[in-house]
Amino acid sequence: MSVHYFVWAAYGVIVEGDALQALEEGIDQARMKLKDTDEFDDMDASEQTDAALDRFREQDADGYARVLELAGVPHDARLIWTDDPDDRPGTCHTGPELWIAGYGVLEFPREVDETQFKKKPEWFFWATFN
Repeated sequence: MSVHYFVWAAYGVIVEGDALQALEEGIDQARMKLKDTDEFDDMDASEQTDAALDRFREQDADGYARVLELAGVPHDARLIWTDDPDDRPGTCHTGPELWIAGYGVLEFPREVDETQFKKKPEWFFWATFN
């Protein structure tokens, strides 16, 4: 048996307050719709969260944009989940079960205008395994 580790990094801000509430409501609604699909039962918790976020972004673009606006990030930012504690090898720089609004390493724009962020963005790092 082998274990695969992944190291993640994101540049942005932690989603909290009204933005977090709007995000959780949007994901909960998307998750309820996904429960009717056959694939949902075969997914682990992390995959369910990813699928719900994708459905929220695709089917409620205005709600997704509102979350980004409330988080105070540019409109092209993404929402990135730092995963569950059970999927992490131990203590990491960034805690588990947080939403980061910003950019992952692979989609990081060439130039980021920090004035587009309402709060000062920072780098977040964590590791997961499966």
